[in-house]
Amino acid sequence: MKKPVKIVLLLAILGGLLWLFTRQSAVERTHVATAKIETNTAQMQENRENSPLPTANLESQHSAEQNDLEAQPPNQHIAEKNDSESTQNILQEKGASLEHERKNAVEADTGNEIATSEEKNDSAEYDIIVDTVRKGETIEKIFAKAACEHAEEYISAIHNTISMRSLHEGQPYTLVLDAETHSVQKFEYEIDSHRLLIVENKEKVDAHVETMEYAILLSKVHIPMKKNVLQAVCDTGESAHLALKIMEMFAYEIDFTQDPGKGDFLTVLVEKKYHEGVYRGYGRILAACLRYKGKMHEAFLFRDGNGPARYYTRKGENLRRNFLQAPLAVTRITSNFSKNRMHPILGYSRPHEGIDYAAPMGTPVKAVGDGEIAAQGWVSGYGNQVVITHAGGLESLYSHLAGFARGINKGTHVQQGQTIGYVGSTGLSTGPHLDFRLRLNGKFINPAVKINPRNAPVSAKNMAAFLRTMNKELRLLNGHSSFSEYNSNDLVPEMVRVGK
Repeated sequence: MKKPVKIVLLLAILGGLLWLFTRQSAVERTHVATAKIETNTAQMQENRENSPLPTANLESQHSAEQNDLEAQPPNQHIAEKNDSESTQNILQEKGASLEHERKNAVEADTGNEIATSEEKNDSAEYDIIVDTVRKGETIEKIFAKAACEHAEEYISAIHNTISMRSLHEGQPYTLVLDAETHSVQKFEYEIDSHRLLIVENKEKVDAHVETMEYAILLSKVHIPMKKNVLQAVCDTGESAHLALKIMEMFAYEIDFTQDPGKGDFLTVLVEKKYHEGVYRGYGRILAACLRYKGKMHEAFLFRDGNGPARYYTRKGENLRRNFLQAPLAVTRITSNFSKNRMHPILGYSRPHEGIDYAAPMGTPVKAVGDGEIAAQGWVSGYGNQVVITHAGGLESLYSHLAGFARGINKGTHVQQGQTIGYVGSTGLSTGPHLDFRLRLNGKFINPAVKINPRNAPVSAKNMAAFLRTMNKELRLLNGHSSFSEYNSNDLVPEMVRVGK
């Protein structure tokens, strides 16, 4: 064999051996890697079974937090404790506040005998009128005064359920009207303290009488008069309803637009009603002693014969007068009666023959006495004005009104305390107020010094009974008699009549 051929064969053999060696090494390395992966996988599975990682991490984290907490200085623990106690106190105070609001809501729900008011609910779906029966009013007149639509079925149902003799002056009623159509939705009337007439539309108009059973407890409230009556009463924790009842009672004696004086106070003896253990609002005020601007005023409840119970002085004089002291409940006087006042808009002096009462926009304005609407409408600088004629040639004028109450038109008869309009700023006015004037036989007189005779006193034949009742009320007011002995029907009996 030739030498070149031998060399080629030798090189081929060496190349084959080298290939075989290289392939064997690669296979061995693959097996080793596979074995390592399997070994690692098995180890991981064993670790997962014997020592779960999440639990170990949580325990480690809790241990670290515990160590941090223990490392905190003692003062920090005290601060956290104080914060916790402070929060608890705030929650207790909040709970007490909520309980007080709930109590007030329950009082409002009873519709305590507040003088004429007209409200709209928040949804503006209904007009809700809360009022009391006036002297000589009938069901027909009540519905007509509210300008009700489609009231015939309600009136008929009422006549078929109770006697019209059950309609007593001073008894409260609630009338619910549809805000758009002004059709009647519901009517409620307190026949007496134990019976409630309810008339509503349930597929057809239905009228029925429900029995109200109250436990009547007597309460004495003493109030320092450092502020106006409304604020002073509310500051003692009593409801604004009590303040309104007090102001209504003394409205003929006191001009509440003036602030009280130093040392003034109010002591009132009032019934509180409970139904099945739940407070349901105020009942009647039996007696009250009010010192206002240094002058003492007293009121004692008494029923003279078969008429409604009224308030009288210690001498048996009627607290009611021909006219209210002011046409607004809570306000302040910004301008008095004057023959020479600088006009705030016109800029020159001229007579101001009335009294200006500043009050919030929309405050109800009330007729100071019974009468007839002589004029209603816009009068140049006076804006919206109502003029009422009264007996004896007297007229009362109410100007700058934002608007008129429903049903207030020329020729309409109005009663003392009836809402006729609302405080506004129409005409020549610098802000919301009422310009109130009185005119006697065509001549303006000062409302602050008007002649205002009282209504009839206690009759001579019942004076002895009045003195006995007054003395009992006075003993209760002064704390000389026990409230546990009080019985409402024994002291001032309710008028209860049986219907049909």
